Amino acid sequence: MANAFDGYFTIPQVPPFRKDGDIWYEGFEFYKNVVEKRMDLDLIEGDALKEAIISTGKLSEFISIIRESCIYAHRRKDDRIRVEDVRKALDKLRTFYSRTLTEEHMEVMRLRNKRG
Repeated sequence: MANAFDGYFTIPQVPPFRKDGDIWYEGFEFYKNVVEKRMDLDLIEGDALKEAIISTGKLSEFISIIRESCIYAHRRKDDRIRVEDVRKALDKLRTFYSRTLTEEHMEVMRLRNKRG
């Protein structure tokens, strides 16, 4: 993004969950509003949007998931993003990380997930 803008911008990483594991309404709405500002919400099933939101916490990855989901829906010649499209996009992201993260990175992530 630095090539496209002058100066520095901090992209927020809004958590969709509270520390107790429950969905954080404000965080959930943040991601929903990002989508709503860029497309009609009728173009994505409610469950598909929820799946995309709860599977992230990093804005750039969330946008990537929505973009990939659009591509999968288009390939199916569907006018709506469905849960299956989001899951395929998430699988693609997981595959990318499984190839690029070292075992040490994975261990740190496992430890952090255990702590909550």
